[in-house]
Amino acid sequence: MHSDKGEIWKELVELAEESYARNYDFEKITEVLLQKHNDEAMVYAVVKKVKSNHYEKHRKEGLIILGVGLILILMGFLITCFNFHSNKSFSFALYSLTSVGVGIVFFGLYKIVG
Repeated sequence: MHSDKGEIWKELVELAEESYARNYDFEKITEVLLQKHNDEAMVYAVVKKVKSNHYEKHRKEGLIILGVGLILILMGFLITCFNFHSNKSFSFALYSLTSVGVGIVFFGLYKIVG
């Protein structure tokens, strides 16, 4: 009996991942799984697993984007400091790099939060 639940679990996980790959939302995935198997606890556990994989992927992407934005902000800051102390124009670094960096940081945070 234990092996039957394991097989059902694998089958439901595969079906849920296929449905997710087809861009179904989580409610639709739940409906599809409930049509396949009527154990609600197992279906909700499978959907929870798919959701956690989904959010984990977005967190990783968000952290990479966040890092790129922070690097741009740091570069803008350093170029601004060096150009200010050498009496050169620092408008590009101050207004362009840091503004783009801040925008990218906010997008990264958006991806992390979900």
